[in-house]
Amino acid sequence: MAGQVCFLLESSPHTFLLFQSESRPTDPTAEVEKQRSEWKNPLFSDRERYGEFHTLFPHLIKQPAKFVEYFGMNYETFKYILTGIDIVIKPKGMESNFEVCISPEERLALTLRFMSTGIAFRSLSFLFRISHCDISKIIYETCIAIWEQFVLKHMPYLTEELLEQTAKEYENIRRYPNCVATISSIQFCNKCPKNSDLDDSSSNKLYYINLQGLVDSKYKFLSVEAVTNEHQNEGSFFLESALYKHLEEGTFPFPGPRPLPGTATKHPYVVVGDQRYPLKEYLMRPYTSGSEKISPTIEAFNIRHNQAKEAADRAFGILVAKWKCLKTGLQMDQQHVDTLVTTACLLHNIIIDKEGVMDANMLPNSVSVTKSSRSSVTRSQCRLKNYNRASQEAHKIRDIFKTYFKYHY
Repeated sequence: MAGQVCFLLESSPHTFLLFQSESRPTDPTAEVEKQRSEWKNPLFSDRERYGEFHTLFPHLIKQPAKFVEYFGMNYETFKYILTGIDIVIKPKGMESNFEVCISPEERLALTLRFMSTGIAFRSLSFLFRISHCDISKIIYETCIAIWEQFVLKHMPYLTEELLEQTAKEYENIRRYPNCVATISSIQFCNKCPKNSDLDDSSSNKLYYINLQGLVDSKYKFLSVEAVTNEHQNEGSFFLESALYKHLEEGTFPFPGPRPLPGTATKHPYVVVGDQRYPLKEYLMRPYTSGSEKISPTIEAFNIRHNQAKEAADRAFGILVAKWKCLKTGLQMDQQHVDTLVTTACLLHNIIIDKEGVMDANMLPNSVSVTKSSRSSVTRSQCRLKNYNRASQEAHKIRDIFKTYFKYHY
């Protein structure tokens, strides 16, 4: 299994790397000749006259609603991102003469258009009048630049102070005290192209990307983790994740226990998840019909639990609806997929920070994507023995929440 972890803790180093793999030997002369033939192609040489960016972008700036429809963000957010990565993605003179002509503004526009539509690189090539080889390189480089320049500001390291603040927001907004985050995941598929840079056995093979994230009450991702494997069953994904390791080893930066409002006994902080996740001392899941008889008290707990968990469902729903490349079936080299997926999560946070969460209440179709993924994972996890076997202490913590919600509904 190969993957990329974007789970940030104050005590851990920045681990975002672009995976490198051994590629098949190529003839440098043949590559140069191929690029030269592309430069000479009138289809690409007329880019500044007929390319979509040069013909459409000036008009989109004058129509804010259409700009958002085209790029998934307003022009102010676009300029904010461009200012942060302009120097990083500006050609340094080492690229081809043709590529040097592509401005940072056009590179960002190309990247956002691909992410918001999922259009194949070859199709984008005809629209933007740029060769599909240059398009893939531009998109990957731009994604890396966005991550490196904005991650610390819009998806900062998890600390006790940060999680204490998110817990206050969950208590005030969703009436769930001592909840630092909600957790959920979703699965995407990727089919490596036939001319993939990976070995021959990986070409044209279908892979599955499991994306798991912690979400705050305002639909922002606190941390994300993307792992790729060849099997569709994601039932054991949480158990194999870096997040699970931190939670089990006690290195996750939970604030110290505090009493629930109106009580005197100190109670631990927790993460809230759905029925896919096990019941742990640090992780709450709803009561199910098979575990206990659904009494009014249990039903009240489940209602409050679902109100909190909705934040994660909506976050993933907005993510997939905004960046349609995640649900159209990716077709790219495997070492770049995790880069694209985690950058989409970061862009999601940037848009919320700059524009607010207006989209949160207008995406019913996106939420259904998360629900369909959740149902399939639930069936697979049922086959994992002992996965949901909880300790007595975990049951006790959940029962305290249940009693609290009974009298503070």
